[in-house]
Amino acid sequence: MVFTTERIVCSLADLLYNFDQIPGGVAHHVDFFETNGALSEIEISRAFLLLAQGVQYLHNVQRRLHLNLCPESVVITSSGLWKICGFGFSLDFAQGDLQRIASPYFLKQGNREVRLEPDLMYAAPECTDGGYNPPGTRFLSPACDAFSLSLLFYEVYRFNLRMSSRDRAHFTPTVNITYNDASQHILALDVLRHADYSFLPSGIDRLVTN
Repeated sequence: MVFTTERIVCSLADLLYNFDQIPGGVAHHVDFFETNGALSEIEISRAFLLLAQGVQYLHNVQRRLHLNLCPESVVITSSGLWKICGFGFSLDFAQGDLQRIASPYFLKQGNREVRLEPDLMYAAPECTDGGYNPPGTRFLSPACDAFSLSLLFYEVYRFNLRMSSRDRAHFTPTVNITYNDASQHILALDVLRHADYSFLPSGIDRLVTN
């Protein structure tokens, strides 16, 4: 309903990728943000507080996992609010203390079958643990969404605090996976062990690394 009741300026992906898929491009939207499409630390902090509250509501009240928190699933409204969308891969998790669900994703069923799956560039390692068709069941929990949200934290802070305006025009995700290939996922996540966290505000580094 948000798309019919409130104007959406862009998605977070549009911001990170220089509005290359938006009519009018960066020139039409850049004035909405502070400087050259960048965001202030206060605006980022406010935005992620809203996202964290949304994820908490999803987990604690709706008892669901989002499982696809990525730049494409975050939209920015004309009033500057950041909201979660893209619930196409969302799943109910079991009631009780376990708070988990068996993953139906990244299971190959023949070489010719093409399936839509969550974006692995922001997905937790347990989403592909064991590669395609692992010997055991992959269980997903709220920790998956926490991992994705933390990686979004990192990318937005890196975009705004670490990258120059020229770098921002050619943004490349920290975790890069070709064709959303599950066999590349765990190896690609290793880059986070060696990433630069020095530019993050105090306390954020512990959240991201955890």
